[in-house]
Amino acid sequence: MYPFCTDSRSHRPSSWPALLCAAAMLTACGAEATDVGDDVDAAADTLSGDTAALDATSSDGVGSDAADGAASAVQPVPNIAALTGPLATLFDCTTKGVPKTRLAAAPLSCVLTPGCSARLVVGHRGAGGEFAQIAPENSLAAIRAALWMGQDGVELDVRHTADDQLVVMHDGSVDRTTDGTGSVSGMTLSAVTAMKLKGENGSHVVYGGDFSCERVPSLAEAFALTKDRLFVDLDTKTDRIDLVVAAIVAAGVIDQVFVSVPDPTSAAKARALNPLIRVQIRATGPEHVAAALKLFPERPPEIVEIPSTAVETLAPLAHKVGAKVFTNGFPVDAQQMVLGSQSAAYLKLFSIGCDIVQTEFPGAVLQALGRATAPK
Repeated sequence: MYPFCTDSRSHRPSSWPALLCAAAMLTACGAEATDVGDDVDAAADTLSGDTAALDATSSDGVGSDAADGAASAVQPVPNIAALTGPLATLFDCTTKGVPKTRLAAAPLSCVLTPGCSARLVVGHRGAGGEFAQIAPENSLAAIRAALWMGQDGVELDVRHTADDQLVVMHDGSVDRTTDGTGSVSGMTLSAVTAMKLKGENGSHVVYGGDFSCERVPSLAEAFALTKDRLFVDLDTKTDRIDLVVAAIVAAGVIDQVFVSVPDPTSAAKARALNPLIRVQIRATGPEHVAAALKLFPERPPEIVEIPSTAVETLAPLAHKVGAKVFTNGFPVDAQQMVLGSQSAAYLKLFSIGCDIVQTEFPGAVLQALGRATAPK
């Protein structure tokens, strides 16, 4: 079983071309050959013979007269299923624009309201991670794109620097996503945030756009952009929980950020530092849910992250204590890449008990929900 085929947050080797990775995910996840058909074989053949086709992007329609005034556009790219996303000219370095009003259908408070039944969409690493189609991962541009798409929230990764500051970065090294090299924890904040983000982040930003201004953002910069606009699933990749809690309080986003950690004891530590902190725990079985809940006798976690294969079993346990159920839509994303539209599969995740779906392709999930947005 490939680790990136699971609902864990491990990432694929950056050397794997995105489409071949998606094909492997489908195979490893047990997709029937008849379901995948010739598409996977064709993808593998194409990639083994010429990966350059994946790097080809079309700028037709981006910023054109025909596209002006439309926030969502579909651009076919060789060997990658056509996807839906906002025009780069709305959010890239040429404008750095954000909508005047929140475009998400549900109120921001819905994520904290047990009675709110809205289906919530979170973009992985902003607007898409390893399979990014919209903007560089964990960038301010990705957050702006999320706002234009009408996402409910964004998932961002946080790490600490040598001078005990926090930056938005997935990997422990800056090598994959920036023009620099080295360990995040071995450099100062000023050194890390001076690094330019690669336009493609080792993936395929198919909508084009000017991302030359994008640098590694500090967590404070990210919070300033999400505040009162998006909730944040903060994948905490540092053991400096004290720094994370302090940053959340300082930014005034205590009801909008969820400290997500693989070990529930770290979430409990965050609560001990500040009882108002919102947390997200991860559970794979009933015993994990029960054990984790014992760590929070005064107030249960606001979000419980559950593998999609266990949602039907575990969702009732989370809902019973008033928590939202969060799952990763990555296996469906793989099908989206190889086979095209998977609206029914995305909707099924919600119908079996998910409240929040994290995805590489938020535009596709929003389209499935009938929530494609137009600029206002």
